Amino acid sequence: MPGGSGPHQVWSARLAPLGAARTFDYRVLQADKRVFQELGAKALPAMGQPQRVAVVGDVADGTQETLDVARRMVQEKVDYVVTSGDLAYPDGTVDDYRQKFFPVLNADPGQTSQGAPLLRNTVMVGVLGNHDVGLTSGNQFKTDAHVLVDTTGAVRDSFVIQR
Repeated sequence: MPGGSGPHQVWSARLAPLGAARTFDYRVLQADKRVFQELGAKALPAMGQPQRVAVVGDVADGTQETLDVARRMVQEKVDYVVTSGDLAYPDGTVDDYRQKFFPVLNADPGQTSQGAPLLRNTVMVGVLGNHDVGLTSGNQFKTDAHVLVDTTGAVRDSFVIQR
């Protein structure tokens, strides 16, 4: 893929089962130093309970409309977000995510001019689009990638269809 990716960290954690719709706090530590903290994150509602879902696409193109949609999703207190692709423009590189995705969808609560504090406490399920895999400027898709997710959000299967 075109573009670069400067030094970065990737963290992952497995959470103990959370009660449905339960509010919880969490923090990320590196060498016993807090690098991130969120108070008031909320687990998904129980199956069969009403859920507020936002379905969006082209979520990080840097436009004012994108910022407005991000803020509205926080305002509406959606339980989770499903994206239809094109998460970071122009090519889905780490730098594209750093410059256009995270500032818009994971802004600090006091930095709402840049975006909204959505990712800190809202589950997001992303689908890849052409910009996420570097197929832009008239390039043709050569494959279709599919990921099957169950109702708990766990990935159950994935496959690629060659054209």
